[in-house]
Amino acid sequence: MPDQGFQVSVAAIVETLAKEFAVGKEHAARVYELLQAGNKAPYIARYRRAEIGSFTDGSIRRFARRLKQIEELEKRRAALLRSIEDQSKGTEPPRPPPPATQNCMDRFELEDHFLPHRRPEPEVQLAIDRGLEL
Repeated sequence: MPDQGFQVSVAAIVETLAKEFAVGKEHAARVYELLQAGNKAPYIARYRRAEIGSFTDGSIRRFARRLKQIEELEKRRAALLRSIEDQSKGTEPPRPPPPATQNCMDRFELEDHFLPHRRPEPEVQLAIDRGLEL
């Protein structure tokens, strides 16, 4: 992940996943570590059962999918923060991103937080320039 912008900590990711999968934080953290080490779901489910608690092969696969979604969300968050930073380099005072974006773990919610910072579509901007704004 890029170093610019805010990044959600590993602890926050593990805590979110533990809540979503209704397991203990220590088991979720261990599955996270094993997946980050490159282990596959069947190996973790068979040979690391004592470390992972009530996780099954299928739940580990779902955990890995959700972990990938969160990583993609982090990349999108970084891109949106860079976009806001680039927009604020002009003459206007910089608008800080909403503080709720730092803890957001849902893609649609993240996009909603950045709506005020978006530039209008070219057609909309042209209409605004012509005085057709409501």
